Amino acid sequence: DHLQHQLLAQLCGAQAQLRPREAANVAWALARLGAPPGAAEPSRLLQLAWRLAGGMNAQEVCNTLYATAALGVQPPAAAARELLARLHAVAVAGEAEPQGLANVVWALGRLRVRPHPDTLKALLRASYQHLYTMPPEGLTQLAYGLAGLRVRMPLAWRDRLLDAAWQRMPSNDLQPQPPLPAATTRQGGHPPGQEISGRQADDVAGGARSSAQAQGALFSASSLAKLLWALVRDGRPPPHAWLTACLAEVEAQAGSLVLPDAANILWALAQMGVQPPLPLLGALMGVVYDHLREAPPPALAGIAWSLATLGARPSPQWAERFLRAAFKSAERQSVQGVATILWALATWGLRPNAKFVHGMLAGVRPQLALQGNQEDLTQLCWALPRLQHPLPDWAHTDLRALAESQLPHVDSSEAQQAVLEQLQQLGVDTQGLEQLLGAGMEQTGDLSASG
Repeated sequence: DHLQHQLLAQLCGAQAQLRPREAANVAWALARLGAPPGAAEPSRLLQLAWRLAGGMNAQEVCNTLYATAALGVQPPAAAARELLARLHAVAVAGEAEPQGLANVVWALGRLRVRPHPDTLKALLRASYQHLYTMPPEGLTQLAYGLAGLRVRMPLAWRDRLLDAAWQRMPSNDLQPQPPLPAATTRQGGHPPGQEISGRQADDVAGGARSSAQAQGALFSASSLAKLLWALVRDGRPPPHAWLTACLAEVEAQAGSLVLPDAANILWALAQMGVQPPLPLLGALMGVVYDHLREAPPPALAGIAWSLATLGARPSPQWAERFLRAAFKSAERQSVQGVATILWALATWGLRPNAKFVHGMLAGVRPQLALQGNQEDLTQLCWALPRLQHPLPDWAHTDLRALAESQLPHVDSSEAQQAVLEQLQQLGVDTQGLEQLLGAGMEQTGDLSASG
């Protein structure tokens, strides 16, 4: 660390002499090595790279964007415009290397910086040609980046990504290979930015698949977890055979999983409504159990939601550790997180003590009425009566305030009536809420048919 501080200080002192290539290389090295905690030099060197972006080639601008995202530094608007302008030029010219394409799409998704649509089309068009030869990490980066940008994958691009990933799974010999769709048989199914015939697509795909198999790079369980998360976030679950091979490989490598991997897989399975094999579920819950103490608050809530949605009931030992971790996180949880955790506990049929329930609600007391939404209201009103603990007066006041703001937005008259009845069970004063409900329904209409 001392040597790194010295080198960074010297680079900052000589930054006037650094050229675009050198600035980009320094930024990339910082991302790979990791910035020393509390050091100001990395930010200064990144700012230099941003200023010099106009003179960078494709690899250099990709490295700079990758470093910016990897170091978690959000560029100011002017710097982002300069970077995106240069990225557009190199993307349209087709100058970026395959790994550079993956890095830059991942970086854009991580930073939540959406480029011009033409830039994105150029990046997708260029990456389409390299999907079979990219390493597994590159495929994951592309999918993860698009998910972060909330950009849906073009159908032909997604089909090729799935097929390329299939080639890198050792477990895929357990199932017949799913057919590669012809490029022009589905609406929007041609490669981004160009038309090719089905025969051409098959020829290109066959040769590229052979190249991918010859390279021999295989997916890690961690990369598969991220890829599965991104595919489900895209809104279209992968084919059954592909998913089976993916889960088999994750199960085979379960010993290498870390908490974010397990959380991503559980979330994806819950979103798809797919029950995992019991050995895999046990392995995932084991990974979570080992890391519950250091799990960030959003992860605790997400894991609880996923397991409850899947119908998985934790063991007493697992539940006890989860309760301790959740209680410690109460003051750092969001309203949604607290509502989700209490909902999951009630779904599991658990009854934590009153200290736990009151502590979770107290942790979000300043935000409950201001930040809670209709889903939080319905979850809390469903869960709290089942947890069977009388609430303090301040909780009654906060729940009523939340109901006053959100009850009109609950999505059906039946659900609204259920919330009112549950509030009454909790001892909350509901006088006047019926009139509020009537006014809300007149303004919003009954949304029960909208789902």
